[in-house]
Amino acid sequence: MHTLEVSHVTVTYRETVGIRDASLVADAGEIIGFIGADGAGKSSLMHAVAGVIPFSGSVTFRGRTYRSPREAEPLKDRIGLMPQGIGLVLYDTLTVGEHLDFFADIRGLRKDGAFRDYRRKLLRMAGLERFTDRPAGKLSGGMMQKLSLICTLLHRPKLLILDEPTTGVDPLSRLELWEILDGIRREEGTVALVSTAYMQEAARMDRILLFDEGEIIATGTSRELLLDAAAHTYEPVPCPGPRCIRTGHYTYSLDPLDAPGKLRPSKRSFSSTRSGKTNRSPRSK
Repeated sequence: MHTLEVSHVTVTYRETVGIRDASLVADAGEIIGFIGADGAGKSSLMHAVAGVIPFSGSVTFRGRTYRSPREAEPLKDRIGLMPQGIGLVLYDTLTVGEHLDFFADIRGLRKDGAFRDYRRKLLRMAGLERFTDRPAGKLSGGMMQKLSLICTLLHRPKLLILDEPTTGVDPLSRLELWEILDGIRREEGTVALVSTAYMQEAARMDRILLFDEGEIIATGTSRELLLDAAAHTYEPVPCPGPRCIRTGHYTYSLDPLDAPGKLRPSKRSFSSTRSGKTNRSPRSK
């Protein structure tokens, strides 16, 4: 049995489908990446797995199955959700240290020696140990995101759900956020679901799910998906039909083209591929 099993999850908002019939599995210590455009369904699936919105289908985590936010409630002490948006869970007037105390109180954590040691460790990992008296409103965007992450980690969740945690922060802070995540998944055996807008981060993930129009259209490692896309990747030539798109440096076609192939598409172009979904036409850009 896998640590996390998501089976046929669908989320709807009145007449709109957020995510349709999504399934995935993950084991302890794995990082599963969610990649897709805004509105592709990543956040809907994350919030369903976190047990904070209604959904159909089922989620099984560490042997316990839930099909609604109410059924997920007993597992909330093992789940950590960091929603999309810089500093979204923070309060401008609270200091770094006050945030950690506040989130510990919300979670009902005992502030004993073990807690203080772990608190110091998180602050050190985030590079915030010298800023415990600084209000969150006076932190940089990258520091806000690192504070949000360690607040989410404070109760040692075994399922960590991070919705675009690195979007809008500087390159150094992105690197530091990933170092924190790598350390936690190794030391704690945490399953991490991470969505990102940066293709270069795909190589840090154990497996990737590609989202488009409310569906998971492909899954695999970054190398597997790039190799799969290579069969559909050509030098920039005019598109002959609707199952083809052209970008500045590449042409992608689900139908064979009489054109030179580009066997190694760059990760930058990765988000434009349609590998794994052959029954729909690519959209024009």
